[in-house]
Amino acid sequence: MALLPRHPEGPNPLSIPTPPLQRTALFVIFFFTALAFVVYCLRAWARIRTRQWGIDDYLVTGAMVFSLMMIGPFYMYIKLNYFGWHEADVPPFDPAPGLWWFYLAQLFYNPILALVKASVLCFLLRLGGQKPGVKFAIHFLNAFNALQAIAIFLVAIFQCLPIEANWDTALQADPNTRCINHAFHVIISSITILTDFLVILLPFWIFLGLNMKRATKVAVLGIFMLGLGYVSPAPPSSPPPYYPLETAAS
Repeated sequence: MALLPRHPEGPNPLSIPTPPLQRTALFVIFFFTALAFVVYCLRAWARIRTRQWGIDDYLVTGAMVFSLMMIGPFYMYIKLNYFGWHEADVPPFDPAPGLWWFYLAQLFYNPILALVKASVLCFLLRLGGQKPGVKFAIHFLNAFNALQAIAIFLVAIFQCLPIEANWDTALQADPNTRCINHAFHVIISSITILTDFLVILLPFWIFLGLNMKRATKVAVLGIFMLGLGYVSPAPPSSPPPYYPLETAAS
């Protein structure tokens, strides 16, 4: 199976009108990725200048690379599958090209979650001076995170067999096709969010026992509390309703 780019026989994605809701979705994807890139560059500049570049920086660099790689597939998926359009305005279209790009986006998405979490854990480990219990918790979460990342990545690749069934709706209807149950995504998302909160709680365990001024302690914990805005559910596992060409023509 050659993973070659899929393009529709109809209009070029760049020529498809962009309604307001779709424009909002595209803005979110591009704006927040650009914001993350700016913050990453500032962090990299500070770490290199102070000669403090470490493994956590390599990990977050990998996450940033995957984030940039994901923009294109998500853009194509949103455009080709008419996200943000009113149902009555959606023209007949073939969903396969858009679903191909969505499949590619899933492969880029899952490593980002693991790399960001691993970067935070390695940063906490670099702080030093932790109690044995804290170090054990960091190593345990790091190992669990790595194993979960490998497992989810393999499932993302082989979530449907044959693999072409991920974007070929005709194969999806074939009784010989095997795809994972959607409950898998719910379970994995729940486990991922749980580990996110465990990682966020680690700084409290570390800093609350340190001998430092209360104002300094509150400031440091406040920085880590920013992580509460980061939740990592899996991307939607099923596409929106579509209008196959043969159905619309009948």
